[in-house]
Amino acid sequence: MSLIEQALEKMRAQKLSAGAPAVAAPRTAALLPAASAPWIAPATPAAVHSLRVNIDKDKLLHEGVLAKQAQQHQQASEYRQIKRQLLQALREGGTAIKDSDRILVIASAIAGEGKTFTSINLALSLARELDYSVLLIDADFAKPNISRLLGIETASGLLDAARRADIDAESLVIDTDIPGLSLLAAGSMTANATEYLTSVRMHEILARLVAVPNRIILIDSPPLLMTTESAALAQLAGRVLLVVRAESTPHRAVLDALDLLGDSVNVGLILNQTTHAPLQGYYYGYSYYEAQDAASD
Repeated sequence: MSLIEQALEKMRAQKLSAGAPAVAAPRTAALLPAASAPWIAPATPAAVHSLRVNIDKDKLLHEGVLAKQAQQHQQASEYRQIKRQLLQALREGGTAIKDSDRILVIASAIAGEGKTFTSINLALSLARELDYSVLLIDADFAKPNISRLLGIETASGLLDAARRADIDAESLVIDTDIPGLSLLAAGSMTANATEYLTSVRMHEILARLVAVPNRIILIDSPPLLMTTESAALAQLAGRVLLVVRAESTPHRAVLDALDLLGDSVNVGLILNQTTHAPLQGYYYGYSYYEAQDAASD
């Protein structure tokens, strides 16, 4: 049992001993039978999100994150294909996704691969799902582009919750005007970011955030070969999505990133800006070995 699962079990035991009421069944209970779940998420108090932000789509368009009007349908279709393959891989043939597998880290080997672009567009696509919501977390502390692009750069965030045990991380979650999409800012930078990410407190934070039924957590990570923070985040995830820029990322960099992650981490590959795919868009692979094979092609 992982530390996150242990933290979830501890939270559940505390709530049951305090006589907390059972959590109401999610609206997709018919699609997610209890028998298929390997363990039960704890009963946790639902925090009131006091902050809300409107996503500035004009800013995202100007920054190149969203496609121009004529290409928006194609971009949405490409990310829908990635999303469908991702959800299928997470379900592993069943109808439910394990709570621990709903934590996804989006990383790259080096800077400039389109990691932030991918994080935002995949989050927007997942937010359209009827059976899931998505929480996009900015964990690229040195360059918090998610926070900057989405207008939450001054908000308290992940590192603030990590430093203070009295802060409920869920209370820092920011709702948006896009149904199904919420955000968590990077927070105040500290030189000890890696140490906070590997702490028991960070496992408790993620256990709290993933306890929300049917929420998928996307964590935007720094480049793997440039900081120690990214490898620490990878150990917290059920799966790492490695963004590789077609005909740009050095072959050696991809292999070094995969070696750094190791065999114990479940890795998927997103090939960005390819020009030979049918939709001239993206390709998603499933496992460490498939990602390695794709990198060597």
